[in-house]
Amino acid sequence: QTWNWARLQTKTGKSKVFLYYFDQHPDHPKGSPNFGKGSYHGQDVNFVFQHMDKFERPDVDRPLSELMGKYWINFAKYGNPNGEGLPKWPAFNNTNPQTMRLTYPNPSADKIPSEEALKVLDTKTTILALCLTLTSFIPCIAQETEEADSSINVIAYFSKNDTTEYRETHLKYQIRDNDTIYQNAYYEDYALIVKDSTASDYTIECISKDFQLLTMEQSFGDKLTKIIWDITKNVPLLIKVDSLGSLKGIVNWKEYRDKVQPAFKVACEMLKGDLNENIINIPGLIVTFNQMTNTEEAIINATTITSKLFSLHGCSFSFGETKSKGETLGYPTDITAQTSVHETASKEGDPEIANAGDYDIQVVSQTKMPVTKLTDLGLDIAQQTMTETSASMIDEAKSKLKEEIKGLGDATITVNENYSYFVNGWPKYISEEKIFDINEAKVVTSFEIEWTNIRWQ
Repeated sequence: QTWNWARLQTKTGKSKVFLYYFDQHPDHPKGSPNFGKGSYHGQDVNFVFQHMDKFERPDVDRPLSELMGKYWINFAKYGNPNGEGLPKWPAFNNTNPQTMRLTYPNPSADKIPSEEALKVLDTKTTILALCLTLTSFIPCIAQETEEADSSINVIAYFSKNDTTEYRETHLKYQIRDNDTIYQNAYYEDYALIVKDSTASDYTIECISKDFQLLTMEQSFGDKLTKIIWDITKNVPLLIKVDSLGSLKGIVNWKEYRDKVQPAFKVACEMLKGDLNENIINIPGLIVTFNQMTNTEEAIINATTITSKLFSLHGCSFSFGETKSKGETLGYPTDITAQTSVHETASKEGDPEIANAGDYDIQVVSQTKMPVTKLTDLGLDIAQQTMTETSASMIDEAKSKLKEEIKGLGDATITVNENYSYFVNGWPKYISEEKIFDINEAKVVTSFEIEWTNIRWQ
């Protein structure tokens, strides 16, 4: 991450970058459990702020701590760590990348350790980032069974004033070298209330109740989502479903659009400081969002409540396991579905409420796709929200990336879907997980919707 930011800031930023490599540690003897280990993560912070009580080598650790303190004070004051009597710390540049190796007694400028390995990692990181832009373009697979002899039908048996409350949790993260790096993590609580029930349809009101971010370090996407929720939370969605529970539409979609589009613009203005305007074309970002929310169908697809909670109502599924073939972005997809029903109600004290007749549908799909294809798709999408300069940089990067990823082969895209329903057709638990697996590095996006309270007539 530090390597990537140093290169990006040097290329597009206005301030200089000063990169360092902290390399202060005892030389552990052979046979020691710490043999071959270097400095542990975060150890440099103790040196910067001179918290040296836990260190047992005052003759070498304290002088380095004092040196680093001077560097950091100079950087805070002047934007440059160098000063009188200090070893020279060169600014980072992409032509001849150097880092300041912080060790004692010989702190000095040096070549980037493991630079070639970092370049390979940089390529993977780029591909993983592009996969994050693609997650919403990978379709879900759950589909109706044709002419099943023994099947279950997803049908709504709702009543006026029925109320079901849900918690919807979203996660987006990368897994690399056994480290998990979260990009987005938040939950929203809401209630669904049946406002009207006729022979032909139900009108359901969705009222937002709470929204919480789940990580200390919040991404741009997290902050953006929270601001939009704060502005639009008082506009309930009115959903219309037919007598089986299948979605017919959003009654007040225009009111919602007219609230959410200005909210997105306000959020972008508030978060300008989080964006590099040399890279991100903010007006272009706003135009793209408006296109994604400009019609009733677009809002249905962009909103989990409407696109998922009632997506299988009116469909029929065969009992047991079924296998089939499908297609994702033009590539063959293997699909396995499993449908089961609860024969008996859960026992008293069981943490999971289950009624006789509650049912579950699980679908797993897997697609293999060349990494080059994923990269092209991700770059094409990314270009839509970038400045002309950055978009031209992506054009230049395409051919270079293709050369670097030739040996990576295929990516595997796995989509896991789980749908669980109460016997009366109210959704009980719905989850979806999309996994992009590229040479043991993964991007994962997931959400789950789980009931938290019910009041039924």
